[in-house]
Amino acid sequence: MRLLTFAPSHFSEKARWALDRAGLVYQEERHTPLLHRLVLRRVGGGKSVPVLVLPGRVLKDSPEILHFADEHLPPDRKLYPDEPELRKLVEDYEQRVGKEVGLSVPRWAYFYLLSRRDLMLRLFLPEVGPVQARLFRWLFPAIGWLMRKGLGINAEATRRMEARISAHLDQAAALLDGDRQYLFGDRFTAADLSLAALTAPLISVPGYGGTLAPFEEMPAEARPVLEKWRRHPVAAYAERIYRQHRRS
Repeated sequence: MRLLTFAPSHFSEKARWALDRAGLVYQEERHTPLLHRLVLRRVGGGKSVPVLVLPGRVLKDSPEILHFADEHLPPDRKLYPDEPELRKLVEDYEQRVGKEVGLSVPRWAYFYLLSRRDLMLRLFLPEVGPVQARLFRWLFPAIGWLMRKGLGINAEATRRMEARISAHLDQAAALLDGDRQYLFGDRFTAADLSLAALTAPLISVPGYGGTLAPFEEMPAEARPVLEKWRRHPVAAYAERIYRQHRRS
């Protein structure tokens, strides 16, 4: 199995976590933005990572990969409950957190990071092949421009992404209100994995399987927002989920 990823990608971490939990052996292949499109086209993937390449089969996003990993887990470690109503809650939440947090985090972060070529190179180049790494360095000004244009990155959009992330964190905290340990039911599910993985870059959770931007190296205007998110109740929850379930 080959898992195609970006090193800092939280969606890649989500897939990596599920495969690790299932004890599946895979080779991670790290790529860089835009240059990854050629690789994905060659294997029959979509436009984004993660992509899991199997013999005769390609899984094109993290929910597909989580369901595949779940097929290899024993009943007491399943990510998706057997009970139909509870399973629907978990699957619906996984989709929602992916849209509201998963898609918003990179758009928010790139607004600040694309002006920091040195930091972008350190985030994306670990374990990337030498040819792609060289091209990413040479073409970075053009790649950065295309990323800003393609993702619609600007100050107004960044404020919207910040508000969307904060609103979802508040909603997740309401689900966890009281003594609840998990979002749905009484055990760890794909909902918990998704929320923890997709918020991890915002709070620099220990145990993250990819690369993270150091807080002290983020532009000064981004730090107050990161501080706010790090003080949010969901931050403590994500750190606990990582501690209890990331390598278990």
